[in-house]
Order: sequence, then C-alpha cells, then structure tokens
Amino acid sequence: MSDLRRDRSLFGGAWFMVVAMALTAMGLVVVASASASLHRPILDASFLKTTLGRQCVFVVVGFSLMWLTGRFIGPWLLEDRRRFTFATAALITATAMCLIVVLVIGDVTRGSQRWLRFAVGGFEIGLQPSELAKPAMIAFLALFLTRPGIRVKSFGRTFLPVMLAIGAGGALIGTEDLGTAALACLVAGLMVWVGGCSYRHLGLLALLGGIGFFALVWFEPYRMQRLWAYQYMWDDPQGKGYQAVQSLATLASGGWYGRGLGAGVQKYGYLPESRTDFVFAVLCEEMGFVGGLIVIAMFALFVWLGLGACRTAKTHLDYLLAFGLTAMIGFQALINLCVVTVWVPTTGIPLPFISAGGTSFLVLSVVVGMLMALGQRSEEAEREPLAESMPDAMPAGQPS
Repeated sequence: MSDLRRDRSLFGGAWFMVVAMALTAMGLVVVASASASLHRPILDASFLKTTLGRQCVFVVVGFSLMWLTGRFIGPWLLEDRRRFTFATAALITATAMCLIVVLVIGDVTRGSQRWLRFAVGGFEIGLQPSELAKPAMIAFLALFLTRPGIRVKSFGRTFLPVMLAIGAGGALIGTEDLGTAALACLVAGLMVWVGGCSYRHLGLLALLGGIGFFALVWFEPYRMQRLWAYQYMWDDPQGKGYQAVQSLATLASGGWYGRGLGAGVQKYGYLPESRTDFVFAVLCEEMGFVGGLIVIAMFALFVWLGLGACRTAKTHLDYLLAFGLTAMIGFQALINLCVVTVWVPTTGIPLPFISAGGTSFLVLSVVVGMLMALGQRSEEAEREPLAESMPDAMPAGQPS
C-alpha cells in the first residue's frame, strides 16, 4: 500500500508545476543574461518594455493561469458535458485567427507571417494564433475519439472527420508557421494511432501529411532557402549558413562548465534570436554542457511524469488528453534542441518555458494546468478503490 501511495504522490499534479517552475527559473536567468546590453543597465525606467521585463510579466500571469487551470478550470472542463462543444469552438476560433493572420492583418517577420500585433496602454502586444491551435487540436481529437458509441476504426464516421480537421488545421498553421504545423500534425497523428485507428488509415494520413509538408516547403522560397542553408551551411558561413554556424560556435564555446553566467559573448549581436529560438545555445555557452544536460534531464522528467499520468488515467479521455499534451511539450523541446544543435533545419519553434515569448508561455502554462488537473483526477480515482478495498477496523482485543 505504501508503494501505491508513493506512486500516486509522484505522478500527482503538483509535480508538473514544480518542473515547469524550475525550467522557467533557468529561462529567466538566461533571458536576463541574453538581454544584457553594453549601452544601458538591465533595470531602468523602461524595464517593463524590455524583453526581460515583459517575460517577467508573462511568468506572473502564466503561473496564475496555471494554478487556476489546475485547481478550478481544468477539473470543471473535464467534468462538464459541454466540453466537446468548448473544444470544437476553441479549434474553430484558433483556426479562424490563423486565417486572419494569413489573409488580413498578419505581421511579417523574417519571411513568415504569423503574428497579430496591437498596442495596449503604450505596450505592443503580439499574439501568435498557431500556438493556440496546438492545444485546441489536441483537446478536440481527445474528445472526438472518445465520444460515446464511437467506432474508432470507421473510415467515414471517424477517420474522415479527423483527417479533415488535421488537414485543415495543418494547412492553415503551416501557411504561417511550418514548424508549428509539423509539430501539431505529428502529435495529432500519434493521438490517432494511440486512439486505436486502423493502420491503413494511419498510412493514408502519413502519406497525405508528407505531400502537404512538401507542398508548403516547395511554394515558399524562404523555406527552400532554409533547407539549402542547412545542407550547405559551410559553403556560405557568413550568409545563409550564418545562423547554424553561430549556433554551433556558441554551443562549443561553453565547454563542460561554461563561461559563467553573464560572461557569454555570442549574445552581443553574433547569434541571432539569442533570447528566443536559440536561447539554449546561450545557456550552454554560459552554463556549459552540464547546464544543458540539466535542462534536458528536466524535460525528460516532465515527459516521464506525463506518461505516468497516462498510465494512471481515470478514463480513456484523460489518457488521450494527457498523452497529447505531454507529447506536445516533449516534441516541441526535442525539435528546438535539434534545431539549435543543427540536426534539423531552422524552424521558429521556441524552447518551452525557457525561450522569451508571451503567447507560447501563456499557452504552455494552461497546458501544464490541465496536466495538473489530470494528475489530480488520477490520484483521486486510485484513492477511492484503495479506500474501499481496505479491511474494516478489527474489533477491540483481536490480534493484528
């Protein structure tokens, strides 16, 4: 019994928040270092308008959302009978916002059009709809594949609607952000597989996904340039291959134990995107291979906790939802690490909890809150049968 209780406490919801807080703390330290300037101090009158100041605000708001979701919003959504309607509405809203970005008022940054920008009280705020679409698609698929009376292997009633949802979402997200689209479709495909769909249907989905991915790359010149830069980066190290070469140089310069916090030099204009997509390279430069290994270990721990929540899930819906949300964070971290180490071509996927960015951090906070709620549900579900199976109190005087 003590082993069962220890297992429940280990996979309980609070541990997700603990790991997320540890990663976020490291992220704030590295972002503060990467935001250092030779021309002004970090703390001044315009602090809240700097990258570090804005990230501090996002962290406060994000962890508030995480706690509220884990404690109140998540349990309510998991029990409410209208949850499928909510998930469908969230997916439609996120998809419509992606469409607005592409067709109407999207802001173009480095060749890709993925932001909605507006000003509030003198502060410029950016919203990336593709970040909202990922968890919305996961929630929709989890609820759709666990509906009462569903025939999971049916082509017309199950697989065709799922394929259309994944295809439409992937196409719209991919138009503005190919890396995020690939991540969302990968996680969605794994959920369809885990959900029990036919292998023939999965093969068809993989074939169509590959064709769509090729088309999105082929018809966007800057994406073809990124592929060329990845393949021949040493042929043009000061041009198209500059980002990849500087990332490798930043990683290598840290050695085993790093130059020391704040002592990195690549952040001073040598490494582009040093506070966002390539923040892991700066972390390794200042904390060394050991610091990078600690970050990787914490992500591995997070994924392990998520798989533990899947194993102890209360219902099949909880299982699919925990699997999808865990896979989203795990594969996002893996893709970012592969980009920084130049295992794959450059994409615009941030490192969860560590890269600077408001939309990504707030969405991830809600995702962790949902995992906390799922962990708590599984903990309560295991406690009830355990209590029922315990023997009644022995009469007084009976030997134990």
